[in-house]
Amino acid sequence: GGRTMPRPRISMRKTKEILRLALKEGLPQREIASSTGVGKTTVQEVLAKAKLAGMDWDSIQHVHEPDIVSQLYPRPAGAKVKTDADWPAIDREMKKKGNTLSLLWLDYKQENPDGMCYSSFCDYYRKWKRASGLTMRQHHPAGKRLFVDFSGLKLPWLNLETGEMREAEIFVGVLGASNFTFVRAVADQSSASWLDCHVRCLEFFGGVPETIVPDNLRSGVSRACRYDPDTNPAYQWFAEHYGTAIVPARAYKPRDKAKAEVGVQVAQRWILAVLRRQTFTSVAEINVQILLLLERLNNRVMKHLGCSRQQLFNEIEKNTLKSLPPEPFSIPT
Repeated sequence: GGRTMPRPRISMRKTKEILRLALKEGLPQREIASSTGVGKTTVQEVLAKAKLAGMDWDSIQHVHEPDIVSQLYPRPAGAKVKTDADWPAIDREMKKKGNTLSLLWLDYKQENPDGMCYSSFCDYYRKWKRASGLTMRQHHPAGKRLFVDFSGLKLPWLNLETGEMREAEIFVGVLGASNFTFVRAVADQSSASWLDCHVRCLEFFGGVPETIVPDNLRSGVSRACRYDPDTNPAYQWFAEHYGTAIVPARAYKPRDKAKAEVGVQVAQRWILAVLRRQTFTSVAEINVQILLLLERLNNRVMKHLGCSRQQLFNEIEKNTLKSLPPEPFSIPT
């Protein structure tokens, strides 16, 4: 026959409930519509399809919902199933709150009535994730985690007053879901510099994540102390001021830390490698250049996702961050 009718967008559970109320309970369509909160024409269509498929309640009551839907909307005989979908877009949608693969499959089926059944859709999505190397990284819900670290590489600058070469430390912050990145140069690794980077990082993002994950394993003790409320109460005060929590990476699996490490590598490749060829005479001057390169980095299209960090941030993460407090944290001197 011709093209199948586009499926109405209702959940699989509702579809099964419509069938139960009609086939088992014998309710009239009007009551089924108000019971399920679905339009009467949709109820009519589902029941017409069920009749065509020769369904009765005994034959479907123990069948999985996706399989019932596949029976209701069978593929025309001889139609070849396309097994590709816009996986990067589906992956982005998956990071939004409340989205599930079954809901995204319903959207997909509405646009591709002859497309994959639910289980194939899930299989191909997982294959795509594996091929993109995305299973390596954990699934980070939007707005949940900000990974922070100092880069091992430093940037030299010339102090004109003393004529000596100094080295600026490079701070990197990466949001878990969108990979949106912040980079800043500071004079040293002191607690005040560390906190200053955090304050500016949150201002750059325009909001506050639920948790901040510092990687505290690289230079041992001095770093571990930095996150200990007893030895560094200021970090604690900072967290209270912004309504966030500091959760050092040692509490996470190594995979999770990879996010900070990848962020640092990206910053080294795209920012530090470029800046090392220039001569700077102040940390402030370095930061002017970093901001220009940072904009380029965040707007570069990530091949495996088909969009940029900036787009991902705007689409899925920006609105999940908590608001900044009216005043920035003032760093104890």
